[in-house]
Amino acid sequence: MPVPNEPQPTRSPDASVVGVDGLRVALEGRVAATAGLVRPLKSDCDTTVATPSFTCRVTFMDEVVTYRVTTEARGTNSFTWKAQADAMVVTRTGIQAAVWRTYSPRATAIRCDAFPERQRAAPRAVLPGRCYVKPTLSDRAFGRDSGNAARTVAVKISVYDGSLGLTEQTQ
Repeated sequence: MPVPNEPQPTRSPDASVVGVDGLRVALEGRVAATAGLVRPLKSDCDTTVATPSFTCRVTFMDEVVTYRVTTEARGTNSFTWKAQADAMVVTRTGIQAAVWRTYSPRATAIRCDAFPERQRAAPRAVLPGRCYVKPTLSDRAFGRDSGNAARTVAVKISVYDGSLGLTEQTQ
């Protein structure tokens, strides 16, 4: 698996949004962070002012992620909000980059199953494919002095709204 040269997207802090435009930027950040790619995004919402409930859409690589947003007023120009996505966009490059960033210092080899170039997945879904890591001998969890010595570690990929989760499973 080659080292991905893709820049890592940065996710805007959800708490620091200003108005619906700020909310759109935060939702765009969530979609890009889950996909793991910096690509052009566009978004729109059904309203320009924070109402109790509305819909926003973020388009990423021709895939539309629809968010149902609920808000609660906290003052004249202040509100708290929650957003629920219908699905997230996951990319092969984003998965490989996340695994590489996490495991390359601890591994002698990394490989991943053949994930689609991009796919839609429900938030909190576990993808059917896995990545595999061959730990270094000095790795505390999986190296020479562990009960898992010389074993390949499978990495399960979970999809979240704004990130990917990597869970190690010993063979």
